[in-house]
Formats: sequence, C-alpha cells, structure tokens
Amino acid sequence: MFPGVATIWMGAISIVWYVLLTVVSENILADSITATGLAIAFYLGAGLGLVQSVERARLFVRMALHEAPGLGKGHGPLGQQSVRLDTGLGLRLNQVTVTGKDYAKMVDFYRRLGLKQIVDSPENQYARFEAGAATFSIQCDPEAEIGETVAVYFECDDLDERVERLARSGIPFEHGPRNQPWDWREARLRDPSGNTVFFYRAGEARRFPPWRMEE
Repeated sequence: MFPGVATIWMGAISIVWYVLLTVVSENILADSITATGLAIAFYLGAGLGLVQSVERARLFVRMALHEAPGLGKGHGPLGQQSVRLDTGLGLRLNQVTVTGKDYAKMVDFYRRLGLKQIVDSPENQYARFEAGAATFSIQCDPEAEIGETVAVYFECDDLDERVERLARSGIPFEHGPRNQPWDWREARLRDPSGNTVFFYRAGEARRFPPWRMEE
C-alpha cells in the first residue's frame, strides 16, 4: 500500500518547513513549530490521515512543552524524550491502578517509595502518581477485598542502594534483592493493603531476553 499524492505533498512540505525553521529558529516557540512539522510528517509517513496526524502531532508537542527542562529562558530544548508513552502508534501500557483500603496510608506509602504524587482526591479516595513516563494510581474502598492477582513492578537502576535506603527508613521488605532465573534482580514488599510490589532491575532482559520470540 503506497501513500497518496496528498500524503507525499504534505511530507515534502513538512520537510521544507523543518529546514526553514532550523535556519531561523531562535526560541522555544519556533522549536515547537519545528517539532510539530516533524511530528506531522512522521504520522503521515506511518499512513495516518492529515487530520489524525495533526491531532497526534499537536499532542506530542504539548506534552513535550510540559516536559521541557526550563533551560535557556525560552531558548531551551523541549522534553520530547519523555513523551513516548503519551502518544505514538499502537497500544501503550502507561497507567496502572491498584485497589486499597486506607487512603492516607496508601498515599504515604507510595510517596515514601519515591513516586511523585500528581492527583490528590481524598473525597473520591483516589490518588495518582508519576512513575517515570507512566502513571500509577490507587483507588481506595474500605470494604474492598484485596486479592493476590496482580504484582506491580517498579524498575530502578540503583536497586540495591534504593532498597537498603528504604529498609533503613522503615519500609518492610519480604525479601531483599535476589537474582532470578529469568535474568531479573528483584526485591519484594507489600503496600498497606496487601498488594504485591516489586522493585527490580532487568536491563535488556525485560524486552530482549535471550528467549525472546522471533518476529
């Protein structure tokens, strides 16, 4: 299946737009316009229609502006490196919610683990946290039954040091970091409602284990 004439023209226009803005770009506004043109070209090249391409490109740039590191007083870079879970092609696992019983204890626990809280809604017994580019939520109900059905994994490169630091601060672990047969190193604990939580380090073994299936 080949792109139509309109798609080819829009791709060419986006490239010309990028070249021109690269020459004249002097601030983050111009850079964001450049990024929009590139994103539109990317989605058009992936086979999306013009309207869909513009919508997704707009979301990409808005999220990159939110993630901008704030350097250069308007002349700095965008934060596009943190946007890959916010927009793209295909399915993305970027949000997990677990059930809890005691809202205050659950919020305190996950904040102590190092997650950044971005939503606090005690009247709805709901809180949301950032975990890298993904988000993680708790939804509390004092009458809820917590089952042993799901485990939440948080990866960290400084696994051993982090676990030791948290354990010294009073966070109880069921076991410390252990090497597993599947090439992950894991430490296990539970949140105040009994949900299973792992801190782990996998590196390449998470997405590219030796036994990864062929395409």
